[in-house]
Amino acid sequence: MYPKTAYFCNWRNKVIAMILLLQPAFALAQTKGMEDVVYLKSHFGLTEVHGTLIPLKDSNEVAVRTRDKSVWVFSRSDIEKIGREKLIFQSKPKGWYNSTSVSAYFGGDKGYQIQSVVGYRFLYRYYAGLGAALDNYTIRSLPVFADFQGNWFLTKTTPFNYLDAGISNPWPPDNQILKYNGNLGKKIPGVYLNIGIGQRLHCLHNDHSWQFSIGYSLETMKLRYVQTYTSFDPADPSQRITNLYTQTYQYTFNRLVLKVGFTL
Repeated sequence: MYPKTAYFCNWRNKVIAMILLLQPAFALAQTKGMEDVVYLKSHFGLTEVHGTLIPLKDSNEVAVRTRDKSVWVFSRSDIEKIGREKLIFQSKPKGWYNSTSVSAYFGGDKGYQIQSVVGYRFLYRYYAGLGAALDNYTIRSLPVFADFQGNWFLTKTTPFNYLDAGISNPWPPDNQILKYNGNLGKKIPGVYLNIGIGQRLHCLHNDHSWQFSIGYSLETMKLRYVQTYTSFDPADPSQRITNLYTQTYQYTFNRLVLKVGFTL
């Protein structure tokens, strides 16, 4: 009996010791997927800050360390509440981004666009940058624009709005030039506008994301053609006079846009 009892007690002690050793690991696993969230009443458009709370000596202030190691300190009078949320994806509060997208145009004609944007993301959800595109719709062009985006929520999948505004630079190939109107003399830039709404799908553990959106695009431009012809001088029929005739075509394109893109 004694050897069996001693054997049983020995294993029981080992199991208890193992449970005690693994308990911190279980607790860490449960809290690893969580993060602290400070919800603000009003702070220059900032509504919430995600990170880890830092103890402070002053009980009237709250400090949060975000994932980029920045420390934010707020007065308790500016805080609506403090909570914890499930950490869905590893998003940094700010940083540079590059977005590349392809669009399909539908309207009076059909076409496509390929664009690239480089900019800066701030306060977790807002994007501002500069972009350029190759736009091929009736008349090919090279738009240059400012890009603004905003996510609705700080989640892995979130709706977002976007606005691109700038100038459209005509760049027609030979098959888009009206040659019977003479030579293309001047390409006059116009307005470029692209506005829409979509869904952003963040990749897990980083700030990369896919975007799928639908929107409206407005583009204007002018092409000026020049024709030359000669006539005889009525006062001296032996002399010829060279005449110039110009004709300007103005284009306005209203288009439905379906866009898919990826942001790094």
